[in-house]
Amino acid sequence: MTETVPQAGTQRFTSEQIARHELGHDMIAQGEVDLDSVRDRMAEKYTPEQLDEIAEMYMAAYRNSGMTVEEAWEEMVCDSLGEMNIFEGTLDVSAGQYAEVLQEVKTQTEATRKEGRGPPTESEDKYSIEVRENGKRYVQADRQVLTGTDPKQWGKQMETYINEQIRKGENVIFPTEDGHLLVLTERSAYKLTDRHKAQIEKESRQFLSDEDYAIKMRAAAHIDELIEVGKFKNYAPDKFEQHKNDIGEDGFNLFYCVLSRF
Repeated sequence: MTETVPQAGTQRFTSEQIARHELGHDMIAQGEVDLDSVRDRMAEKYTPEQLDEIAEMYMAAYRNSGMTVEEAWEEMVCDSLGEMNIFEGTLDVSAGQYAEVLQEVKTQTEATRKEGRGPPTESEDKYSIEVRENGKRYVQADRQVLTGTDPKQWGKQMETYINEQIRKGENVIFPTEDGHLLVLTERSAYKLTDRHKAQIEKESRQFLSDEDYAIKMRAAAHIDELIEVGKFKNYAPDKFEQHKNDIGEDGFNLFYCVLSRF
């Protein structure tokens, strides 16, 4: 086996990728992802020798760190969730092969997460995802979160609901229908309840009407489900770097989803 070391400076990972990677470590620490289960699933496709070679390749890339086999697998799982190929940009031919391995690790990691969740209980079964005759999925709005007629209170009510009922005080990763992983954070809850009209430019931003803001809040109440039925649409750059050191500094990935109102 040829020892490979990623060339320093050839990779530039986004803040979103790094956040998903770090959340992977949290999920492993909390028992949501089991490394042994991931390896067992990988063994259905790869031989023991191939699995050893995969781990050795990773350990070789960090040969001065004293990384163990267990630590190598944890890094692979976290990199797969962050879609971070540390070998990309190297001259080694294994870089392309590892991209396939990384995708398989991600697939099996997500599969073990679903197994670990188990079926929802009656009180936990909050799903409102429906399927149209054409096979396309959408979310049927049915979560009654807003009370009163004061829009200022709506924002506070919804931010509390997202943080306590959907996030449960933790950063959570949700997969989209086409396989992307989106992270829902406390900052996300704050942004989702912003009353300004959505636009990439920050200049001259207007407020939504009460009616439109209420619609946005009802959609925000289903953010977890909307992510699950969402599909990537296009990328939009951060115009004039107006979001530097803020969400969106690396640009915006736009997703398409459908919400059917009450």
